Amino acid sequence: MQGFILQDYCHPKQAEALATIGKQITANNIYTNKKIWLSRAGLKKAAIAGEKEFQIALAKQGFIIIQPELLALDKQIAIFNEAQIITGFIGSAFHTVLLAHKSTAKLIHFSRENNINRNYLTCAKAKQFQAEYYTFFIKKGVLNGFDANVNTIQDLTKIWQVLYEQGLVTEKTYFDPNLELKLQKLDEISKQHYPHLFKKINMQTNKFFDATEIDKLGLKYNTDKSSRIHDYLRFYEFYLTKFKENNFTLLELGVGPENNKGKSLFTWRDYFSNANIIGVDIRTDAKSIETDRVTVEIGNCASLNFLSELAIKYPSNKIVIDDASHVWSHQILAFEKLFPTVESGGIYIMEDIHTSFLPLSEKGYGNCHNADSYTYFSMLTYLVCGNGRKHKSFDINQPTAMQIELAKEIENISFYKETVVLVKK
Repeated sequence: MQGFILQDYCHPKQAEALATIGKQITANNIYTNKKIWLSRAGLKKAAIAGEKEFQIALAKQGFIIIQPELLALDKQIAIFNEAQIITGFIGSAFHTVLLAHKSTAKLIHFSRENNINRNYLTCAKAKQFQAEYYTFFIKKGVLNGFDANVNTIQDLTKIWQVLYEQGLVTEKTYFDPNLELKLQKLDEISKQHYPHLFKKINMQTNKFFDATEIDKLGLKYNTDKSSRIHDYLRFYEFYLTKFKENNFTLLELGVGPENNKGKSLFTWRDYFSNANIIGVDIRTDAKSIETDRVTVEIGNCASLNFLSELAIKYPSNKIVIDDASHVWSHQILAFEKLFPTVESGGIYIMEDIHTSFLPLSEKGYGNCHNADSYTYFSMLTYLVCGNGRKHKSFDINQPTAMQIELAKEIENISFYKETVVLVKK
């Protein structure tokens, strides 16, 4: 029986088998329609600073606070079969979802690190649970002034804001004065040992790409492009702000997964007040998010015929964004068909080119291309930077005729983490 591969896949037969096992041992009618917080406060290590106080506030808002390590397995499974909301900091307790045979709960994961562990989303997806993932990490390590089992500080105020925005708590803000005092004391201790780290600078404006309006909208709509996850929007706004009030068409490939549809389309709609926003997706249910100035076209972006039809229907786009399958050949095909539709001075954005790097491989999708996307766009940088001159690497890896022609229309190429932006001449 095939199982997990690179934390991104669970075989349907394995998910089915685990559900069959879980169905035989689960308890019933314990957590029906309840809001559950899976607590780490009782653990002897890797606890969260201030979580005990945070839980008290959650309990006043109707949450049931559960320490999974104290429950028998049948009751742990019952949580995932019956609850309305299951949330908390990630840990092995969330893996119990694989033993569930119902998928009515919504899972809200909060990371304990400054990154995303896709294992948890893979588990949720395998069992068809609606799931979200956030990271509000502040600090990890030996924390003077805290209990010995605490080794992580999280921004509990932002976590509360997520719960408030989803209607799970009625109080708008959360503040723990005791935690704030401890954080201040921690800073004072750090200042004594590392004074050079505490120079008076404005951390917001010290960054070249400031987090401004577009990222705030992304956070509002919970798109993974925001600073909560990928943090693309600060980078994009540097290029996109000039179009804010213009009349134009924005074309985005990929509307989003079933449980998170349209989040980026709504972000674009609110930011570009006069633009027509066109989303493209292979799933027919994506049309359900259509609204004023947001239209969805249904089709397969791996199909040359469909992309050709799309280019005919939308021949003039100020912005094109590819956030579809992330498969190399699909990304390259879409670029070669749709970059010609970008207006002069317009922008083409290719997202998630991290799929070009190990251990990810297009072979996992069963569809190969001679070059991965990063290599493909890197070749364009040779052509643009060299202004048509031959580079010595061309003796080994020749640009295609299509790349040579497209490069003539490129004003600028900028690489950012996991994404690339191209400006049309």
